[in-house]
Amino acid sequence: MTGLGRTLGRGLTLALTHTLTLSGVLLLTATAARAESRIEKDLRLEPGGSFRLETDLGWVKVRGTDRSGARIVVTSKRDDLNELLSFRFDEGSGSVTVVAHKKHPLSSLFWTRGNSVGFEIEIPFKTRVAVDTSGGSISLAALEGDAKLETSGGGIEVRDHAADVVAHTSG
Repeated sequence: MTGLGRTLGRGLTLALTHTLTLSGVLLLTATAARAESRIEKDLRLEPGGSFRLETDLGWVKVRGTDRSGARIVVTSKRDDLNELLSFRFDEGSGSVTVVAHKKHPLSSLFWTRGNSVGFEIEIPFKTRVAVDTSGGSISLAALEGDAKLETSGGGIEVRDHAADVVAHTSG
């Protein structure tokens, strides 16, 4: 009976070692999958132009700057942005349009706040702005162009703005 106990003990130890090794690999894979995903774009935009963002999810921060051009940084703390959203970045004569739609329409059924998608945008001070997001707050600061802001899932904050603002939130 003692020999059987040793065999069981070694077998159990071997099985436990393999289980812990597999758990470690899965944990590392899960951690890598949760790493921050980031997209950065610099687009042509002169003062006096217009900027429009339409997104199915995420918080948005827009800040005026004395430089020309639109600087867009999109981040996600958990998901790969290119798997989560399809992006379109358009620059035209005096305008920039950014559109980000969910790739999987049913993803809202399984949405959690932990995804933390965010848009940080810098544009010239004298730029007209339109922002429409379905999943987060909007913050606007230091601009001198008219602004239209709409969100279905968050608050709206406007600071140091020297033009008309039309804002609507359902959240």
